[in-house]
Amino acid sequence: MFRTRLAFKVLAIIGITLFLGFAALGITSIWLEYNAIMDLQTRNTRGLSTLVVRDIGELMTAGDMAVIERYVADVRGKGAVLDLRIYDTAGRPAGTSQDAPDGEVQAALASGTAAEKRHKVDGRHVLSFIVPLANEVRCQSCHGRATASTAPCSSPRRWRRGTPAPGT
Repeated sequence: MFRTRLAFKVLAIIGITLFLGFAALGITSIWLEYNAIMDLQTRNTRGLSTLVVRDIGELMTAGDMAVIERYVADVRGKGAVLDLRIYDTAGRPAGTSQDAPDGEVQAALASGTAAEKRHKVDGRHVLSFIVPLANEVRCQSCHGRATASTAPCSSPRRWRRGTPAPGT
């Protein structure tokens, strides 16, 4: 009788140890996979933002705002981004001089560097980019040489539904 009790205790200890070990392994692997997916999403979003900014810069050199507006509507319509806006040098959305300037856009313009923000929009976790377009030589025929950047392009990118953005 003593031997069977001892055997059950030893088996229980081994079972509990295995359970805790596999639980820790499972939780760790889920956490690592989650972080890897979020890093991949962030890198892909930065890549998409780079492509959109390059395309808008190329279209701006043509000087036809109607083509740019069609491009923005096309990018929005495909669902690649939640929203895409072009701002003027004062930080207001292009074409709406009566709107108040956006403080984050003004800060990105002043620094001349891209800004990145993680937040929620309508319950969705969103990664937003504000990318000032560099005032290159080809841009100076229309925009002049006064500023280092012409106008920012704000491109909030949607994360997968139900998947929080990193750091939220």
